[in-house]
Amino acid sequence: MNVGVIIVGIGQWEEYTKPLVLSIKEHEPNATQIIVNNGCRYTSSDIKNSLNVFTCNVWKGLDTIKPVSYAEAINSGIKRAVNVFSYKTPDWIIITNNDVICNAPFIEYLETLDTNSLYGNKIHTSHKVFKSPTPWIDGWIYAIPYNILTHVGLWDKKFKIAGFEDADYCIRAYYKGFTTKKSNLPFTHLEEHIRKSFEDYAKYKRENIEYLIEKHGLERVK
Repeated sequence: MNVGVIIVGIGQWEEYTKPLVLSIKEHEPNATQIIVNNGCRYTSSDIKNSLNVFTCNVWKGLDTIKPVSYAEAINSGIKRAVNVFSYKTPDWIIITNNDVICNAPFIEYLETLDTNSLYGNKIHTSHKVFKSPTPWIDGWIYAIPYNILTHVGLWDKKFKIAGFEDADYCIRAYYKGFTTKKSNLPFTHLEEHIRKSFEDYAKYKRENIEYLIEKHGLERVK
């Protein structure tokens, strides 16, 4: 089975991303890892050479290293994965934050899962602002069959770096006839609230929710 693992972000390299890369190499040496450098000053070429993984840079303009949205970073990783696999498409793609650790092998587990479903270790079924037609994945880790990617497409980069691109993707998949299910992938999320510390997070979150509601015509919670 061909499995690509897309890791978004190389900030706090020694603390987070490097241990994640090494833990995946330990448990699943045949998995193809792609690290998305989303606005970090670390040198991707040095990382690639030292750990033998694939990298890609995501820049917002030529003269800045301001990170782009999580959705746009994911898209860059997916495009790189397709390029890396070239003549053989991956069967599954795992997308994960960098503040995660792999605890055990996972490819055999993926072989038991439904290829018409999206999977994540944390699932939401309700929200205080809107009603969703489907459960959705908390986006710190996804496991996505490649056939779903081909039908649903890339992430919507209009979502800013404050969440709900994961809800959007699951809703889009739902309308294409796919389901979202909870998984038990052997990964641990080390820093659950790391993204909530930057300026304007609350503002961007509200805007993302409003965009999600308008895009899908979701009913508001009264």
